[in-house]
Amino acid sequence: MKNKIKKVMAGVFKIDTKSIDDHTGIGNVEKWDSLGHMNLVAALEEEFDIVLDDEDIEIIVTYSNICKIVESNI
Repeated sequence: MKNKIKKVMAGVFKIDTKSIDDHTGIGNVEKWDSLGHMNLVAALEEEFDIVLDDEDIEIIVTYSNICKIVESNI
C-alpha cells in the first residue's frame, strides 16, 4: 500500500518516488498547493476506491499522515 501511495503522490506532484519519505509534505513539495492537494485527494480516492471526508482531507499533509488515513479508510 505504501508504494502505491508513493506512486500516486509522484504522479500528482511530478516527483521521484525515491524522494518521498515520512516527512514529505505540503511544506516541502513545490507543486503541493491547494489545487495539488485536491488533485492528490481525487487520485487517492480513485486509486484506493475510498471517499475521504473533510476531516481526513485537512490532515493529509504528509506522506506519513496519508498512509494512516488511507489505511483507516480501506
